[in-house]
Amino acid sequence: MSPASGPPPPPPESAPAPPPNPPAQPVFDPYNAQKSIDVGKFYMDKGDYDAAISRFQDATQYQPKLAVPWELMGEAWEKKHDKEKAVAAYQKFLELLPNGADSEKIRKRVAKLQDDIAHEAKKVS
Repeated sequence: MSPASGPPPPPPESAPAPPPNPPAQPVFDPYNAQKSIDVGKFYMDKGDYDAAISRFQDATQYQPKLAVPWELMGEAWEKKHDKEKAVAAYQKFLELLPNGADSEKIRKRVAKLQDDIAHEAKKVS
């Protein structure tokens, strides 16, 4: 055997720790967006507006520039008699699709809801 030729080499340096995971961001996923819309419509038909709204919100996360879930969410909020949230959802629809086939209908709906909100505010004061 040969004599030791000095101290042993230092252990290899460990790889640097990976950076922490970035915060979760919406993932563009048209398939799951459509699936969420379909399930939301099912819940709307059953009268479960909270579940429908939740699924429409999911759809907006999967496909943020899709206008349809905002229109459907507005309808669900209307059925829940929450006019302010319905207006907000419809306005988001119009922001995303200002010249769509349903845009004029939605503008009229928003105007009526805003009139109703103003009327109700006058009754309270």
